[in-house]
Amino acid sequence: MSAGRSGRRGYLSLMNPILILRTEIICLLLLIGLAFVSGSFHMGKDRRLFSLITAFSMVHVIMDGFTVWTSNHPDQALPWVTDVFHIVFYVSAMLLSAEILACAASRCRPPLVTKIRIAAASITVLYLAALPAGLLRIGYESVGGITAGAGSAPAAGFLLCSLFLSAAAILLLANRGQVGKRTRMLLVPILLLLAAVELLQVFAGVFLFAGASAAVITVVCFFFLAHPAPVPENGAVPDALSGLGSRSGYQLDIEEYNAQFLHDRTIVFTFVFVGISNLRSINGLYGRRKGNACIESTAALLVSNMRQAEHIYRMSGDEFLAVYRNADEKAVVREIQRVRDACQREKSGIPHPELAIGYAVSDAKYNNLREVLRVADYMMYRNKTALKREMAAGAVHENGTRLNLYGLTDRVFDAMCLTSVEFYPYITNLDTNVTRVAPAMAEFFGLGGEFIQDFMEIWLDRVHPADREGYEQDLRATLRGLQTYHFFRYRARGRDGAYVDLTCRGGLYYGQDGEPDVFSGYIVNHGAPQIRDEVTGLMNAVALRERMNEAIPAGGPLTVIRMEIRNLNRARMLYGEETLSGVLRSVAEICQKALKGRGDVYSDGGRNFIFVLSGGDRCAADEVYGQVREACTGGVIGGSRIIPLDVYAGALELPDDYLKDAEAVFSALEYITEEASYAQGCSGVYFRRTAVDFREENALLLRTVHHDCLKNRNRFFLRLQPILDAQSERVTGAEALLRYESPEYGEVLPGRFIPFLESDPAYTELGYDVIRMALKHASRIRRELPDFNINVNITALQLYADDFIPRVAKILDEEGYPPERLILELTERCKEMEFTLLKQRVEEMRKAGLRVALDDMGTGFSTIDLLLHLDVNEIKLDMGFTRQMQENENDVMFAELLVKMTEQNHMILCFEGVETGELRDYLKRFGKVLLQGYCFDEPLKFEEFEDKYCRKESAGGR
Repeated sequence: MSAGRSGRRGYLSLMNPILILRTEIICLLLLIGLAFVSGSFHMGKDRRLFSLITAFSMVHVIMDGFTVWTSNHPDQALPWVTDVFHIVFYVSAMLLSAEILACAASRCRPPLVTKIRIAAASITVLYLAALPAGLLRIGYESVGGITAGAGSAPAAGFLLCSLFLSAAAILLLANRGQVGKRTRMLLVPILLLLAAVELLQVFAGVFLFAGASAAVITVVCFFFLAHPAPVPENGAVPDALSGLGSRSGYQLDIEEYNAQFLHDRTIVFTFVFVGISNLRSINGLYGRRKGNACIESTAALLVSNMRQAEHIYRMSGDEFLAVYRNADEKAVVREIQRVRDACQREKSGIPHPELAIGYAVSDAKYNNLREVLRVADYMMYRNKTALKREMAAGAVHENGTRLNLYGLTDRVFDAMCLTSVEFYPYITNLDTNVTRVAPAMAEFFGLGGEFIQDFMEIWLDRVHPADREGYEQDLRATLRGLQTYHFFRYRARGRDGAYVDLTCRGGLYYGQDGEPDVFSGYIVNHGAPQIRDEVTGLMNAVALRERMNEAIPAGGPLTVIRMEIRNLNRARMLYGEETLSGVLRSVAEICQKALKGRGDVYSDGGRNFIFVLSGGDRCAADEVYGQVREACTGGVIGGSRIIPLDVYAGALELPDDYLKDAEAVFSALEYITEEASYAQGCSGVYFRRTAVDFREENALLLRTVHHDCLKNRNRFFLRLQPILDAQSERVTGAEALLRYESPEYGEVLPGRFIPFLESDPAYTELGYDVIRMALKHASRIRRELPDFNINVNITALQLYADDFIPRVAKILDEEGYPPERLILELTERCKEMEFTLLKQRVEEMRKAGLRVALDDMGTGFSTIDLLLHLDVNEIKLDMGFTRQMQENENDVMFAELLVKMTEQNHMILCFEGVETGELRDYLKRFGKVLLQGYCFDEPLKFEEFEDKYCRKESAGGR
């Protein structure tokens, strides 16, 4: 008995109000952070659902904290206030549980979502009405010193929550064909566990798990709705627009299905292909937003009506695939018919989709499942052709007459039109005298559309007068059967009024009755530039240059982003050119999907991708790049492989007073993108003001600096910034900082030339000069300050050189300077080196007697990893970290841990950026550390440093 009481007291002591409040605060912070993080994920139509779940969770957690406090401090809160807090607490719990149920329904039974919300609202109203009527009561009971809500009102609230959560789990299990196996394994056990927790609170109100439960279920729903790339175990990212499985998921799953089929032929697989026949026309007439809405609507129809399907995938822009296992063929046909009927009933303001559907069932005659898939695909396209014939019969010409397009809507013609922008296929139905031309031809010559009645008369007007007679004679000779082919070279007038050289070839094709049926051929435009990239299918640099030269004089706001793939060459080496081409085509599709009609994307063989966004909106630029980066990081399809890509991007905004033509824009973009590749932790678009970096004056300055760096380097000099002991404020050393001075520009700030130089081979010899100058200065200072150390920054370019350390050792020997008094600081770009090489170089420097410092600690995750694995002597905390440290308790704790670590490992810790006396005094609390910053002095010329500190320190110090 005593042991049982002791255990109960131990439990109750753990559940004291302060502990509960701390838990609620942690949960609330978690939810707030999740709300911000979710903004970077594309949830599409699920965004509102997740926002409601998050909002109800936050209210629930806040009310939980208030009720715990007011219940256990009755002397500090009015009774009716405590009751109100409890009522809001229970109502938010019910609404949260109802939204969880709606979340489950959105995945497997979308029509239920609205009904669930109406039912939840009705139950909430009845619950609130029952309170003043006395049907439900709120009481309070104390168990072991803890006061909690009791009575029929809490019991009813907890019971309703349990019912909603249980219903959500049952719904997911009952419709497991619409929800992936991994999702069910993640969500269903947690729903059942939380339902049990809510039910437990009906009988034991002191089990106060409410806030934590809300936080847990919200986090799980985030992964359920947002589809972050790391979640799927097979590496396939779900389709962001429709929420269905993606083509990458299909490619992985079909291998597993095929293996099962080959092992056991009695397993019956049914594949149903569904295509939206009129998606292209919807995009053209109403815009891509309506087209995307049509795709989402079709996906919802498939999920809600194909209930026996094991998986449903979005295979491409307008095609879907449903996979059935051991399903009765009649049942599958009934579900197909339900999809058709539901499609006819759609009245949501979305253009009506015309669905082409075909299916095939596996049996022993097939060698593998891919043969079954090809049959289903063929049946779907047969259905699509029939639908196009029906639509063609109803097409109306712009003058109001019906335009018979029969025989002109073949998908092969569509494919031929994509092969080249200067190759124009055409086809004429001789019965209807309607001609279909390539979209590129209609655009170049201003023909007004692809389908043209009486094309011959319209086209002759564009043929050059000197060539018209010969062209017409050759064409009519072919039509009369006097020659086999029409082949003629002539000139025709483009939309801009200029004539271009063309070659036309065509011939007659006969129908089953032996009569001429179709006249078809192609036109080659010898004057049109190639503006389509052959690898990615995107517009290329020629088209981009034309766009820039048109846009810059117009002066409209634009944001231009240049994205590069960091591991492109590695992917080429590992997987070959063919796989890489597939990857680049997939990246092009990702880019176009992310733009959503807000601009265009260009590429030259996939070496880079350049986005042009109208409006000059940085938020839109970050959103587009964020979606592309997330998709690339998660893995991009190339053939049968999924390859993660590391991308980075730089951007500029137009108009800009110093970017007057396309070449200036390209030059600026290339420079900014190079800087973006070194921007530590930069996961967004890297912007930089071009008016500072690319004006003519700056270009001349960089040219002058670069020339001097290659020549005699006599205009470079060092400034020294003192480093002091925090307790005694005595100078222990200085950091040598490179400067440049010339008659034309005076003394130049380091930000204008160092980022440019430190990645250039010209810096190699200058780097050795910097070390030699620093040692000469330090040697003179050491006459007065024997313990003086000199810190010198080194670049990744220097560390890559095999002879770097031997040359430094030689300079030390020539200057007679002790190696242990030289501290080489690893700058940001050093940290991006391959770790094995960096570690090797640090070990070599230590063996040579040199000391090594890790600079800019506190910025980026990689720095912490290097700190744990590199044998360095000194850590320098970044000035930004130092300046804001007092405002963040976690930063202070981090600094305290570093102090302990450095003391235990005989290392030195230096705070950079100490600018005020208040901060200087505050940092003294950390004990034996070093300080550096403008509070003591700005970087001084050597003579100024020597006059101010050598005499002062040697005379007795501060």
